Amino acid sequence: MDDPVPAPDYRALFEGAPNLYLVLSADLKIVAVNDAYCRATMVRREAILGRPLFEVFPDNPDDGSATGTRNLRASLDRVLALRRPDAMEVQKYDIPRPDTEGGGFEERYWSPLNTPVLDGAGEVAWIIHRVEDVTELARLRSRGSDFDILHLQQANTITHLRDANRVLARRDAENAELQRSLLRRSQELQRSELRLGGFLAAIPDAVIIVDQRACIRFASDRVRTMFGHAPADLIGQPITVLLPERFRGRHEAFVQAYMGAPAARDMRTGGDLHALRADGEEFPVEIRLNPDRIGDELFVIAAIRDITDRRIVEMQLRQAQKMEAVGNLTGGLAHDFNNLLGVIIGNLDLLSERESVDREAVELAQEALEAAMRGADLTQRLLAFARRQPLQPRRIDLPELVTRIARLLSRTLGENIEIKLDLDAGTWPVVVDPAQLEASLVNIANNARDAMPRGGTLLIATSNRRLDADYALQHPDVRPGQYAMIEMSDTGTGMAPDIVEQIFEPFFTTKDQGKGTGLGLSMVFGFMKQSGGHIHVYSEVGVGTTFRLFLPPALVAGDTVPVDAPSPPERGGTERVLIVEDNPGLSRVAARQLAELGYGVLTAADGAAAMEVLAREPVDILFTDIVMPGGMSGYDLAQMVRAQWPGVRIVLTSGFPDGKLSAADSAGHGLPLLTKPYRKADLARILREVMDE
Repeated sequence: MDDPVPAPDYRALFEGAPNLYLVLSADLKIVAVNDAYCRATMVRREAILGRPLFEVFPDNPDDGSATGTRNLRASLDRVLALRRPDAMEVQKYDIPRPDTEGGGFEERYWSPLNTPVLDGAGEVAWIIHRVEDVTELARLRSRGSDFDILHLQQANTITHLRDANRVLARRDAENAELQRSLLRRSQELQRSELRLGGFLAAIPDAVIIVDQRACIRFASDRVRTMFGHAPADLIGQPITVLLPERFRGRHEAFVQAYMGAPAARDMRTGGDLHALRADGEEFPVEIRLNPDRIGDELFVIAAIRDITDRRIVEMQLRQAQKMEAVGNLTGGLAHDFNNLLGVIIGNLDLLSERESVDREAVELAQEALEAAMRGADLTQRLLAFARRQPLQPRRIDLPELVTRIARLLSRTLGENIEIKLDLDAGTWPVVVDPAQLEASLVNIANNARDAMPRGGTLLIATSNRRLDADYALQHPDVRPGQYAMIEMSDTGTGMAPDIVEQIFEPFFTTKDQGKGTGLGLSMVFGFMKQSGGHIHVYSEVGVGTTFRLFLPPALVAGDTVPVDAPSPPERGGTERVLIVEDNPGLSRVAARQLAELGYGVLTAADGAAAMEVLAREPVDILFTDIVMPGGMSGYDLAQMVRAQWPGVRIVLTSGFPDGKLSAADSAGHGLPLLTKPYRKADLARILREVMDE
């Protein structure tokens, strides 16, 4: 189909017209002027727009016989009163000459025509003031050469101009309705374009229109952030450029069938429907199609939604539901098993006390009793995981409790484990069972010791934290709000992501057989849930693990948990930021946040890829994770960037606390650190701080 003829640019046509035109409002203010009029009157357009006509062009005060202004005002009054064109006799005007041209006035002779433009109600909206410059004829006459001939020529010219003006007046009157119609249609089109632009910017979907050949004819601006392509670069490309290679053949068959029998269709095919970003990353999408015919050609409008975040939430929800189901099953079994153990233990006690029982039977009963007690301890752990253990909560001070536990751990963990404390005295008190909390901390500390067989550092900190709605969206079991936090971070062997996903499941253990029940962290998980709290784990293989325990603060008379002060507006920027992050989901979220803040965004998955980007692209800020694959840490990358590109500002990020990282490597000293998970406002703040310092 041929491309449509572009609409003419009426403003350019008006301003470039060879004749002299001035457009006035009904109160005789100048609202438009073309280039020829500006040249003839020696004015600049911006200096006269919006000003009254006779303020800009007054009569020559030194010419007492000047009548041009009076005659022009009378003509304009007739136009306003009668709402029809008015042709004037040739008028003498003295045009003010700019100071750069010597000042004073320059004598001119003009033949004007004033034409009204009516609005939909029939009232005068504007007046078009059109003039013909006949100065040369008047000057020839004033010189007295060939007076009679010139007089006749002038009369003929004037007569011709009058006739021409009358013809133009008739044509202007005939075209007045057409002008109003075109104006209305132009205004309606502008309003429609604004509404469409606002709609496309507001919806979370990328909108793409393809023709019958499945070639892209339109792409909304959200395509840029979703796919990494500039919308203009996709025009004319086949839609398959946005699909993974393995789906392209199937898609071509679908296009043929769909175009043969078009109908609106909701395409939700779960994990089978994937799209391809410009950097080669695949991601799940949901697509809605709607066919539309323009003339004889069929177009298909596709609304595409990135459902990566939804899939993550669904996975988190499934995990929470699984843990809930396992907890219910485990709790029921443990409760019944406890009853059975109660009978066994009671009878063994009675049997051991019988005088008629010989010594060997007593020893056998004692061994059975010891095994039954171990079984009772096991059921208590199962009940803790299932959140059915009886608790005795009371108000406790977390820094004081952690200090007491640290003294105990210093004697039990071994001399090769160094314990460091970073306790915020302002940490809010909590209401929990102190014995169970102490047992949970000891359990985590013992796991840290096992992960550091050659020794290391255990950092324990307390502070106040807010978990916001964004965090809660990724963790369905979390309620947004203020929490008191205990953070335990080791320098051990760390865990792979698939291990982290299972560590709270009952009977799951990474220890050798016979060295662990797999119930320790399950008990911690259940205790935290039963206490209204939340536990989060961050781990990197070969670097270490951080556990964060969040507990709701105690609220009793006299206690106050401060409400967050209103956040200042997020300040963005136009600088270019290079994100170095090996987790695709975190990289994508950070890129989206920075793009919404106005920054230019580049991404790399590791240090080597980041150096390649820096070698070919100008970068203002390096925003890099510290722990990355490939043998180059964020510290290493920061040192190399400082040496080669000293003007690049650097911001570090990590899931580990600052104290652990500083203890592990001094290369990052002095560099700002943003701890994961972070909010968009925190990211905006730290970038502006490093750029504005």
